[in-house]
Amino acid sequence: MAAIFLLASCKEKKNDEKSNDQVELKREFSNKNMVPLIENCESDPTLSCLQNTISDIILEEAKKRKVSLINDTLQVEILVKYDGSTSILKNKTSNPLLEKISYDALSSLPEIEPAYTDFQNSYVNMSFSWFIIIQNDVLTNRIKE
Repeated sequence: MAAIFLLASCKEKKNDEKSNDQVELKREFSNKNMVPLIENCESDPTLSCLQNTISDIILEEAKKRKVSLINDTLQVEILVKYDGSTSILKNKTSNPLLEKISYDALSSLPEIEPAYTDFQNSYVNMSFSWFIIIQNDVLTNRIKE
């Protein structure tokens, strides 16, 4: 019986330690959708709005640098973590200049609020991948819901 009590005590201590860590990392987010939320998508909290907004940010960065994109394809994959931080998982294109522009744009994205799940009653990590096709400096594959 003492062994069971010790085991339970250890388990409770681990849970207490975990909850203390979560308290330190916890930030306030308003998003309660299953899709991460980026600025300008508050009225349309969909994955298509998020992806199109990020695609537009990359295209705007190319325009700021006065780089003309004639016929380019870029594959992007990002991870939005439960704490709101982001990681670039994939940034692939045959155009090295576009790859650099995309990396810089993705590294300096505005805050993205993480996805929320009612099932777990918490914010969760979510990754997503898509292709960006640009012809004559125009995004030609805008994603629609």
